Amino acid sequence: MAIGQYELMIINKYLLDYPVDSFEELIPEGKYVNLDELLGVLLKLFNKAMETKRKEGYILNLLVGISTLVDELSECGYGVDEEYIEQIIYIKEKYEQYALKYDINNDKIKAVVERIGNFVFMTDEEEEVIEEESEEEKKQRLTESIASSFVSLNQENSDLREQVAELKRDLYASNKEVKGIQRRLDESERQVRSLKDEKRSFEKKATSLENSLNQEKNVVEKKSKQLQSIEDENEKLKKGLKELEKLREEVAEYKKREKGLKTLNKANNVDVVRKKVFRAVISLLMEKPMSFDNLESELAKKELLVDRSDLFAIFKEIKENYEVTIDTDSKDGAPLYSIVSPKHECYKVTSIKRPMANILLTSDWHAYELDDSQLFRNVNLLLEYCEKHGITTTVNLGDFYDYQMNGALTRAQNSIEAKNRLEKIIQKLPYKKGMRHYLLGANHDEILRRYRLNTLKIIEDMRPDYISLGNNHAILDINGTPFGLHHPNAKFNTLKEYKRGLMNFTNDMENNFNSEEMYMNLFGHFHEYKLFAQEGILSCPSLTRDFRQDGAIHLRIEYDDDGRVSCVEIIPLNVKNYLKRQKAIVYQKKLTPKKQ
Repeated sequence: MAIGQYELMIINKYLLDYPVDSFEELIPEGKYVNLDELLGVLLKLFNKAMETKRKEGYILNLLVGISTLVDELSECGYGVDEEYIEQIIYIKEKYEQYALKYDINNDKIKAVVERIGNFVFMTDEEEEVIEEESEEEKKQRLTESIASSFVSLNQENSDLREQVAELKRDLYASNKEVKGIQRRLDESERQVRSLKDEKRSFEKKATSLENSLNQEKNVVEKKSKQLQSIEDENEKLKKGLKELEKLREEVAEYKKREKGLKTLNKANNVDVVRKKVFRAVISLLMEKPMSFDNLESELAKKELLVDRSDLFAIFKEIKENYEVTIDTDSKDGAPLYSIVSPKHECYKVTSIKRPMANILLTSDWHAYELDDSQLFRNVNLLLEYCEKHGITTTVNLGDFYDYQMNGALTRAQNSIEAKNRLEKIIQKLPYKKGMRHYLLGANHDEILRRYRLNTLKIIEDMRPDYISLGNNHAILDINGTPFGLHHPNAKFNTLKEYKRGLMNFTNDMENNFNSEEMYMNLFGHFHEYKLFAQEGILSCPSLTRDFRQDGAIHLRIEYDDDGRVSCVEIIPLNVKNYLKRQKAIVYQKKLTPKKQ
């Protein structure tokens, strides 16, 4: 977003009214700006402020914004544009003149100015050595230049004469060619006149043939009318035969229904009918509780007749894939069955009763496409990194699966399609012996609940190396030290909102969860690596769809003599042709003991 007059007015107002701790506070909420452009705006405001006396708080806010912005650009590896470096270097000198002029003595401003004065920028300086020439050498060089110019002019004059001669020769040749073209044009006109005469002769013959053809056409039309009359009678007879055949089929169908037989035209349609019954039963049980008598009645309305034994077999298969409840308090005493949404298990505690030296964090795979080469490649890189560094445990912080609803399918068909697609993805996922993968359910995984499916249960049933942590919020207790795991549903636009949102999600009094009791709180959902060390909050990047760089995080955990976590080394990993390790950060927190 370009910084216009409106954004400049907001920045100026913030500088005047509020204390500034970081340049991020100067960015209007909900907006994204180019950091280089923001630095240029702040430098212009500073230069303008040096011309007239301004409030000391305004100047301090400007200098803090410039200082923190230069730090951010340097840490991210972007660097500072050359056009701004000279202005930053002379900030200290300008402010000293300004302070002397208006008799200002502010220790806070001096500290920030001193910090800016310590910035080091790499620039290239080149010196040119100019040798003085004598008057004699200048005259000699001028004489040589004039002589060279005369020679050049003579050569150009000679070349121009040759070009004129060449143009004359070309003109003569062109005149000859024009005369030849004129002769060919006269010949063409004679041929055109001859062809016109032939055309008139052919038109006369065509008129004669057209008259003969019209006479023949009249005869054919009479014959066609007679033939059409005969075909109409044949069509009436065919329709009568079809109606008679239809009546015979209806009679035969009625007899079959009386005997309770399935209506099948071909033997290979049995599987087709069974699939229709399967989908119909799922849809009916999702709508409301039903007994087997109710099911048979509703299926009959859909012209799906099925024996009670076949219905029992279909119902047994449905129970294997869905959570089915039984209500025995119906009016007629017959049990009522219904398919319900899986339970939303939140703040589940999972314990690992031994010290874990290494854990790999990953998040937000959003698996959907069966041929997603990027996903399966990145998962392979993740497993290769684990094998290389002796890691046997991974923690996935949510959004493993991301089913996209097909509007052309019914609810039951979407349910079956979502489950089939998830099972195929799980079958294609790489497997590494000895690995354990802890998986947190999140908002995109929870989409299957509307189709009465439990994503985590399906994955656990197919892959014993995957272990469910519950949904959205969980606690992973590692040898007595708790870590909070979170995947919120809300979205935040700016870093300021992002940080505030993480803080809110790490305190849930309603569920008896307090972030202060956690050694760290680990987050998925934000698709970005970020550490707030003071609050103990770590956001994990997405493995396939990160806003900055796809990746993961390697946690190296150290323990004290009592077996409790003493510190955690955080190693960000970026996806290249391998998982590339970035600069590590050591995090340490002293746990507050619980009140007895």
